[in-house]
Amino acid sequence: MYIIYLLFAFLFFTSCQHLKPTDNRFFQDYKKAKGGVAHYIRGKTPSVLARKVWIRETFSKDFTRPSILQSIKPVLTGKGLLVQGNKVNGVSVYTSEQGKRKWFFSIKGGVAGDILVSGEFVFFGGSDGFIYALYLKTGKVLWKYYTGLTGISAPVLRGLNLYFASADKIYCLNVKTGENIWTYSTQIKPAEFTVEGVAAPLVGDDLIYFKVSDGSLIALNFKGRLKWKHTLSNSGNRFTTAFSSPVIGKACLYSSSLESGVYCLNKKTGKVIWKTDVGSYGDLLLDGSRLFYSTHNGQVLALDQKSGKQIWSHDVPESIATSPVLYKGILIYGEYTGALRFISKSTGEELHSFPFGSGMSAPPVVSKATAELYFISNVGWLYKIQLGM
Repeated sequence: MYIIYLLFAFLFFTSCQHLKPTDNRFFQDYKKAKGGVAHYIRGKTPSVLARKVWIRETFSKDFTRPSILQSIKPVLTGKGLLVQGNKVNGVSVYTSEQGKRKWFFSIKGGVAGDILVSGEFVFFGGSDGFIYALYLKTGKVLWKYYTGLTGISAPVLRGLNLYFASADKIYCLNVKTGENIWTYSTQIKPAEFTVEGVAAPLVGDDLIYFKVSDGSLIALNFKGRLKWKHTLSNSGNRFTTAFSSPVIGKACLYSSSLESGVYCLNKKTGKVIWKTDVGSYGDLLLDGSRLFYSTHNGQVLALDQKSGKQIWSHDVPESIATSPVLYKGILIYGEYTGALRFISKSTGEELHSFPFGSGMSAPPVVSKATAELYFISNVGWLYKIQLGM
């Protein structure tokens, strides 16, 4: 069984109190404002505005709220719908405009990893051991495939093939039928202690890359045959796996270990070009010539993609940051025990903060077309914020 990294559990449990929440208090304050504009300002740049905010509970009060990190990020569909899974009891679809719930799909133990929406379908792994394909409009099951695993990554779609990973395997299914095309097993014994969650595979132009629980990065061809393998952890590491999925940039293939660092590798051979000393807890973000990521020791870093040289570092004020997202030259992240924060992409300087109470484990999602931001808090409240910058 996977367990939550003790440091994150400590930070989470010491900060998340049932729902006396500022989650709930903010909601009451907003209703009193009757649609007025709320300002949460820090810094010298134009204020961040929260307008037309709605907040929704995503699961019943019957569940003990602080017991499970709500680390499943929202998914905007482009069809006026927002998909949100939880690690308690299932998946819901809401209207993005008003937050009205359209349907709910129940899963014992909730969702295992992030959700993929493609066209008219929703794909995800459940903690019940199945990977599901549902109709987006109705929530009805198209097909489901049994893996017997409680730890499944977010699926990745390429053509008619759907790929997803577990701690020591990667699967390729037919996206229309759920039929198994091939399964690659690493033949390793999954790590006894690791961070909760499995990184999604990266499907490149020539190879498929995925990370396993012994700290290895593996490259396969499209027939599921091994091309190369590289270990991304040191013998002294306590925890080998990280949430971070590999990404391909201008200079190389980037992948991260939780403790031993971020690696720049030749994507064809796996040869290491450079590495850092500080690993990534969340996903790596590439923009222009820079690479951004949050660390396990409470920082957000900016590196040069080509050399790996650090450009700036930002100390997270209260705890540990989610993966950052980019909007109009501003990096946005949430704290596990704090606020939603906005920092400069150029310097790492904090510009604004949006306090809401209980902290967050999943990164926010931003629609650049509408300047709308969505996130789920650790106690299961789903937020919509209208940004103005």
